Parts: sequence; C-alpha cells; structure tokens
Amino acid sequence: MFTGYCSMHADLRKCKIFLRMGLFCLILPLMFSCAGIMGHKNSEDGLLAAAESFNTSMRWEDYKKASEWIAPSLQDKFWTECDVLEGHVRFMECQVRNVSVQDGSSSGLAFIRYRFYYPDNPNVQTKTVRQRWAFSQDDKAWHLVAHGLQELLPGKP
Repeated sequence: MFTGYCSMHADLRKCKIFLRMGLFCLILPLMFSCAGIMGHKNSEDGLLAAAESFNTSMRWEDYKKASEWIAPSLQDKFWTECDVLEGHVRFMECQVRNVSVQDGSSSGLAFIRYRFYYPDNPNVQTKTVRQRWAFSQDDKAWHLVAHGLQELLPGKP
C-alpha cells in the first residue's frame, strides 16, 4: 500500500514540474517580446506601433484611445477636430505606408493612407496624409503633434 501511494505522489510531482516548465516556456517569449518593444520606443519600430495604434483608434472612432497619442498641449484642439470629423468623415481603412526617424532625432514622420467616404456622398475617397510625431524623453513615448486629418474634410484639396 505504501509503495502505491509513493508512486502516485511521484507522478503528481512530475506532473506539477511538467506544467511549471510548460508555463515557463510560454511566458518567457512573451517577456522578451515585450522587453524588445519597450526598449526600442525611440525608433522606427516604436513610431510604427504608435502610428498604427493612433490611426486604428481613429478608424474605429475610439477617440478616447486615440487621444492618448496626442501631445498634452494639443489635446483641446484634437477634441475640437474630432467633433468636426465625427459628423463628416467615415473611415473605411487606414494603412501606415511609411515611417521615418532620423538617427539621434526625437521627431518622426508617418505617411498614412486613408480610405473614407462622406455620409452625404458614399463615393469612396483615398488620400495619404503626413503626420508629425515627437518622442518625449519624459514619459518615453511618441506623441502626435500634427495628424493631418483635417485634410480629409469635404472641400479640402
């Protein structure tokens, strides 16, 4: 009887060790990928991630999330512009075409291609806008300083 108990107890211990190793193997790559993203924010990869997040939020009209990327000094202006965009432009798709950061610089450019339409004119429009971004050393994040979305309003060339 005692040997049966020990055998079952040993199997349980092996199972726990196996589960812990499996969990460790799943978590380890995630830790390295997050560390890689966090360590390279002042780079083209960091700018690309910021531009994709901002523009995807705008595409889905999640202005609150999009506002997290706007420089603090431009928040009031951003919300005013969102009120205008909300009633006049419907985004179908946005695609980050190119991002560039000069070496040692804390500013960058992103070129975004939008497909959109106006509610009173369902013809699909396409336009590429240029966005200016600045990297803040204080909070180690990219902030949008010029989004160019006003170019999508009706009547703009």
